Amino acid sequence: MGQELADLYNRQEHWAHSTPTSYAMGATQDILAITGGIVYITAIIEYCDTAMTAGAVTTAIFIGATGLELAAVAINAGGAGAFVISPLDPAGGIAKLASAVVANAPSLAGMVSSSGLVAAPGVTINVTFAGFNMAAGDLYSLHVKYRKIHPNALIA
Repeated sequence: MGQELADLYNRQEHWAHSTPTSYAMGATQDILAITGGIVYITAIIEYCDTAMTAGAVTTAIFIGATGLELAAVAINAGGAGAFVISPLDPAGGIAKLASAVVANAPSLAGMVSSSGLVAAPGVTINVTFAGFNMAAGDLYSLHVKYRKIHPNALIA
């Protein structure tokens, strides 16, 4: 029975959440790391925990060295509570949707391109920030939906 419960737990979808933080512009920041085994990533959502009023803050997401969208988009155009959903497009041909408070997940274009990505342990999910510097109270967080392929896999 214990193994059956462990198998059921490993088959469900998991969420990894970064701590809301203010990041420096112009640098690639390691946000989350994959450890313990391979994972199947099905969604990545960027979230504006605060309004970020200094100006447009744009981001580009990478899993390791693989970019996931055509171009960066202003994540804070929708104000506090707005989010941007990555199209998970390793070919780099699909743009992220504009910052919103309600959106399809994933976008239709993203679903056509990819239903998800497999990533190995030792790879980081990182974000390059550009545009205006975040103020001290401006907070950003990243949320990743994934399934474990290996039972010891974790994104944290």
